[in-house]
Amino acid sequence: LFRSVKGGYKEFDILSKASGPPVIAEPFVSTAIPFDDKCMLVVLMTDGVYKSVEDSSEEVKKPDDGNSYVGKRILHEMLRSKDKAKESSNLTGVCGNVLKVIADRHESAYDKGRRQECRKRDDMTLLVCTFPEHADKLFNKQSLV
Repeated sequence: LFRSVKGGYKEFDILSKASGPPVIAEPFVSTAIPFDDKCMLVVLMTDGVYKSVEDSSEEVKKPDDGNSYVGKRILHEMLRSKDKAKESSNLTGVCGNVLKVIADRHESAYDKGRRQECRKRDDMTLLVCTFPEHADKLFNKQSLV
C-alpha cells in the first residue's frame, strides 16, 4: 500500500497529518543458512522481539542468548499446546503465546525498574514457518524433544 502511495500519501485520510512520507522497511538477512532434511521450522522475528528479550532478561548475556530464548519459548509453547485445548495448537497460537510472554516479561522488567534501558517496546512480529514434510511431527512431544 505505502509503496504505491508514497508520493501522494497526504491524499489518504489516515496519512494526511503525517509529518513526512511513509517509511518502507527493507528486510535484511545477514547470513545465508543452509537447510537440510533435519530442519523442521524456520523462525523469523523482528528486532522488536529480540530487543524486548534482550532488555528484559537477565539471562541474555551473549548475542545468541536472545535467539536461544525465543527458540526455547517456541518449543515450550508447542509442547504445552499438545496438552492444552486447541486455542494454541497451531503455529499462530504458539507465536501469539510466545509474544505475550515476551511482552509481559518486558513490561514487568520496566515496572519493577530492574533494567534501566527497558523503557519502551517496539512492535513485535514472530513468524514460524514449517516444512510440509515435517508437518506431522509438529506438536508431537517425542519428535520435538
